[in-house]
Amino acid sequence: MQNKFIRMLQDHGKRIGPSLFGLSLIVYLLTLCRGVFPGESARLTVQYTGLDFFSPMTHFIWGLFVTLLQKLPVLPLAIRLNAFSAICGAGAVWLLYLIVSRIPHNRTSEELEVEIPPLPVQRLSGVIAALVFAFCIPFWVVSTRAHTASFDVMFLLYTVYLLFRFAETKKYTTLYLFSFLYGLGVTEFATFIVFAPFMGLWIFYFLWKEGMLLARVLVLAVLCSIAGLFPYILGAWQFQQTPAYELRNFTNLFEVVWYTWVEQGHTVRRSLPQVGWLLIIMTTLAPWLIVVAFPKRTIFARSAVRSSYLLHILLGILAVAVLFNAHISPWPLTQFRPLLVMPYVLIAMWIGYLAGYGYIMASKSNRLHGRSAHRFQRLTRVAYVPSILALLVVSAVMNLSSANGRSSDGLNVFARRIV
Repeated sequence: MQNKFIRMLQDHGKRIGPSLFGLSLIVYLLTLCRGVFPGESARLTVQYTGLDFFSPMTHFIWGLFVTLLQKLPVLPLAIRLNAFSAICGAGAVWLLYLIVSRIPHNRTSEELEVEIPPLPVQRLSGVIAALVFAFCIPFWVVSTRAHTASFDVMFLLYTVYLLFRFAETKKYTTLYLFSFLYGLGVTEFATFIVFAPFMGLWIFYFLWKEGMLLARVLVLAVLCSIAGLFPYILGAWQFQQTPAYELRNFTNLFEVVWYTWVEQGHTVRRSLPQVGWLLIIMTTLAPWLIVVAFPKRTIFARSAVRSSYLLHILLGILAVAVLFNAHISPWPLTQFRPLLVMPYVLIAMWIGYLAGYGYIMASKSNRLHGRSAHRFQRLTRVAYVPSILALLVVSAVMNLSSANGRSSDGLNVFARRIV
């Protein structure tokens, strides 16, 4: 069975991404809100469809898509906006698979010792990461009703994917496209601003390591990023055409742009809650750094490999706790105040990589003696992947009641009767 699974991942790699897109899209559409969902989704719908007197000053690109969807003659506008979120959410799931499946399993000495084809394991990690992310409550929520987050996360993941493609192809055109889109992303999603220094440092290091660090390249990349900032000006000009421009006592376009920056700064500050922020870091960023970002070959040498096993076992326990929304997870700590989606991107990445690590260890030929020991080892190899998938299914079923967009159907019927 193990060999069959390896061959399946090896031979059908091009179908995995579209399959994950289709699966997540079907689930999102089946749980799609069939009207306007109360709360943040309703506020965004009112603001970006022109029903609010004060026009929005952020998320200019998402607002353009809302304008285009308003012109479509099919289905009620609320359903069109909700379906757009579902499509963006499914696209983000596909992109996360493409990203995680490109991360090699070479972080520990024990992974390097196992002779197993690397590509199927990387794809397994990508599948698990995509499924964890697709059916976590926060992302499921924003993918089943009108919300900027599903589009923004898809946008961010696409730029990260372009960065991986640049590392693979070493084509400057890919770098320039990344730079331009990253500039666009800065105007759309405040998280782009948070990640910008790290992205810039990584690009600088990669260009230096590959002997591609040229002044011309850096200047063109920076200019492409600056060109991507043009929505700031377009959004300010658009706001200037509304009565709200004078009511807010603005005197020029730069004041509007400055206010937009202030709003983005407030968004970044609000994204880290005052209560529970340390737990969120311990369940998202810290494991991601340990599992994905930094190689541990120098920390856990061959003589200390048992310490590496213990570390990954503890992280596995943490993964199960987060998967089932234990109190230390971001969702129980914050829920909608604020609604945090990006932490679950990091969670999905490190859980996906950890699942691949576990598969490698389950496939490893251990020096066990005795018939019972060999049977246990064989059972572990056969049951590992089905057990992981079963945990994901149970977790998704448990999350359904919290993420289902159709929970507002009764309220929408009541509102239509009043109107």
